[in-house]
Amino acid sequence: MKNKSVILISVLSTTLICLLLFFTYFNNKIHFNNIKKYSQIDVFEKYNEDNINVCYGNKFKCKKIDYKVYGNVNTKKIGKYKIIYVAKYKKLEKKFSFILPIHNGETFLEECLNSVLNQNYDNYDVIVIINRCTDYTVKIIRKFVKKYDRIKVFHSKSSKVGLARNLGIKKSKCDYFICIDSDDIVSKDMLKTLNDLVGKNDYDLLRFNASTNHTDKKLFNLEKPSCCYLNMDYLYEVIDSFIKYGKINGPMWLYAINKNYFVNNKFRFVNKLQEDFGIFFYLIYNAKYIYYVNKELYFYRINNDGIMLNPANQISKLKDTLFFCNLYLKFFKNKICYEQIKLYLIKLLINKYKKASYENKKRFIKLIGSSDLYELQSIFNNSII
Repeated sequence: MKNKSVILISVLSTTLICLLLFFTYFNNKIHFNNIKKYSQIDVFEKYNEDNINVCYGNKFKCKKIDYKVYGNVNTKKIGKYKIIYVAKYKKLEKKFSFILPIHNGETFLEECLNSVLNQNYDNYDVIVIINRCTDYTVKIIRKFVKKYDRIKVFHSKSSKVGLARNLGIKKSKCDYFICIDSDDIVSKDMLKTLNDLVGKNDYDLLRFNASTNHTDKKLFNLEKPSCCYLNMDYLYEVIDSFIKYGKINGPMWLYAINKNYFVNNKFRFVNKLQEDFGIFFYLIYNAKYIYYVNKELYFYRINNDGIMLNPANQISKLKDTLFFCNLYLKFFKNKICYEQIKLYLIKLLINKYKKASYENKKRFIKLIGSSDLYELQSIFNNSII
């Protein structure tokens, strides 16, 4: 009789334990959707669907979402269940795109691509836009495409850089894009450096320094401590550094540009030789935050065969510069920074005028007379040599 009682108690205990386990599992299964939903709201959306462990009660590893998990321990209550999850987010990895228009760039193209593809950062691609090439550019590109699947190639019917950039930006799927020239190179730390400073922030523009093969190595450096600027603070800094020290801040390869910012403001590069200058002040003025990193990440080659240094294009460059100066004067006419912008434009035109040939100086003076900067005509007339 005693043995029967022991057996009965044992059977009842086993049955009770089984029912308890089943009930716990069933309840956990029912409530897991709520827990998962909570985790997605609290962690997934904030940290790019990063790593999560979810547990019930005080036990660890009761339920695990299959991601690598490391880091901070957190507890929350959902309903009657206490949830313990462990999550450490990786540093947010922004997606970058290099926008690379190429028109007969065979001479330095391999060096350029090798520098771009040698980044110690992985979340990026290279958007190549081939502009009616007649040299070995296409062969070089094909060789790299076979080796690197991060290169995306498109063709442009125009040989103008601005239109090719617009196509590349449209085709890109990135957080930030960087416009580069096919005869320049970039630091292997460029993208890692920019991503580390961005973090969870969403700057409109990231500005960095550049060196050159010219004697003036610091021509493109602000030489200020790395910091975040508000748009007008940066605008005044740019104007001051140019007027006082001749610093150049306008080339688009000095910036990583937030694509959402660029697209939402409906910016576009224009079909002219001075496409960088034509968009520069609009980008700065409309930006909210601009982060400047005091580090040389871009290496600009002054190439005497380049289109911008070709004497045959000199008058076209002068015309385009004057065209954009007139647009800027109209845009900033009633704004607080108008006088500073005007000083910048006058200094810029004087610099370009000094570099022009004798014949182009005379032609430029005539153009000035019909512009909003007509007062410069007498200055140039008195200085023509």
